[in-house]
Amino acid sequence: MAFSVAQRSSSVLRLMVRSSNKIRQELAEGPCQHLTKRVVLPSLGPVAIQTASLHGHHGSTKPLLGQAMGRREVHAGIFNTNAAAPDIHPLQGSTVDAAADKTTQASPRVMKRSHLYRFIAEVSQAEITKGQTITSVAHALDDMALNVTWSDGEVQAYPYAWLRDNCLCKQCYQSSLQSRIFSFTSIDVEMIPIYAVPGDEGKTVRLTWPDGHFGEYPSDWLRKHRFENSFTDPTFDSELQYWKTDLIDSGTLRRFNFHDIVSNDEALYEWLMEMKLTGICLVEGAGMVEGQVKHLGDRVLFLRSTYYGPTSHVVVKYNATNIAFTGKAFPMHTDLAFLHRPPGAQMIHCIEQAKGPGGENWFTDGFKVALDLKREDPEAFELLSTTLMEYQDIGEDVYGRFHQHSRHPTISLDRDGNPEHVYLSDHGRMPMMRIPVKKTQALYRALKKFSNMYHHPDNVCAYKLREGDIMTFDNRRVIHGRGSFEVTSNSSRHLETGYLEWDEINSRLRLLQHQFQASM
Repeated sequence: MAFSVAQRSSSVLRLMVRSSNKIRQELAEGPCQHLTKRVVLPSLGPVAIQTASLHGHHGSTKPLLGQAMGRREVHAGIFNTNAAAPDIHPLQGSTVDAAADKTTQASPRVMKRSHLYRFIAEVSQAEITKGQTITSVAHALDDMALNVTWSDGEVQAYPYAWLRDNCLCKQCYQSSLQSRIFSFTSIDVEMIPIYAVPGDEGKTVRLTWPDGHFGEYPSDWLRKHRFENSFTDPTFDSELQYWKTDLIDSGTLRRFNFHDIVSNDEALYEWLMEMKLTGICLVEGAGMVEGQVKHLGDRVLFLRSTYYGPTSHVVVKYNATNIAFTGKAFPMHTDLAFLHRPPGAQMIHCIEQAKGPGGENWFTDGFKVALDLKREDPEAFELLSTTLMEYQDIGEDVYGRFHQHSRHPTISLDRDGNPEHVYLSDHGRMPMMRIPVKKTQALYRALKKFSNMYHHPDNVCAYKLREGDIMTFDNRRVIHGRGSFEVTSNSSRHLETGYLEWDEINSRLRLLQHQFQASM
């Protein structure tokens, strides 16, 4: 597959790269004082970008651009929205339905931050650590490790077992596969190398093992893999941005243009990272034709199909098997909690909107509310994060009859104890509770308190989708619902929904990062 920016870097990206090269030089020479830089951020079509501060953003453990420059302010240039589009070509095979209403364009918005610029700044920071030569190596037998010292004074211990496990010789590693080609059972984890010396003028470390095996480890490769001192991963390790009811009024909600995303890799990167970190963003200008969520899915990799089909058309149905296909208010929930692995991200495209009152969508940052609960009522948080609830969905749709059944805690936690998935579906929650009777009342109190919090006006953002809008959000995180509405002879409502998985989103983000880095 060809990538547009890898083959034809846009003028905007080239300006960013030149800026990043200058930044890398300044970082290597040390921060300058009282210097304000103006840099060009990626153009996202008709988006007016105004003075946006990047320092302190995302809570990364690495110094961000403003911090690395001695807290100098970094301002975004202001783009002329009437200027010609940058020299960007869509991916091969990426097409947009000609019937789409291309006159529906996103209105100019203030873009507060650029994820692509942050990534390039982080790459620039990492680049200054490369090229260091190894001055010495020393055994630390008590720790079963080899201490490596570089020319800048940096010292890192590498366990012997880890060095043997990650040998890069042709007997152990195949570069075309980028993987080991041996079984772990062949490793002696107690083995100590009999020789360890710098080689190639300090660019490698050469090890010889008691069984006669020889390995060579490049300096830059060792710098990259420094255990707890390793650089953070730009896809995994950025801090989430939480929000409340003022999401739209405050300008926090990022808005993207549909045609930019399907034709511009920089806009694609911004959209996916925004959905990852803030959890929700709006895509405008998709027109009033079916299939647009599939175009977005194709830009990532593919859509997650469910028993409702590759996409689902949410219209009022007679004898509906799901409350979504009625005009009733849809209680706050996360989608498909009755699956063992619910979809990761959701896209809701408004093709036709009911003309009368009602039908607005509600959105709450479930992670933010879960953390509020943890702070206010640790016992309730503990109950909801450890007690399994049961969910089911029974019916018939595109692929025939189905009977889904799952078990989840209401708030699932990651290894650090932070929320990683909220499971909510009052309409799909079963009466089955496999817990002691005496625990039931406390559990209901916890469920009630959590419900009051994610329904509280301070936490709920209401937005009635306009025709051509696609609301995109993290289905693990964003609790959402819908107000009731009325269908009449001259007013109907038609939404098309589709799902993406975070594995595919993260994969696309990494490929884009490699692509942008190669263009530097």
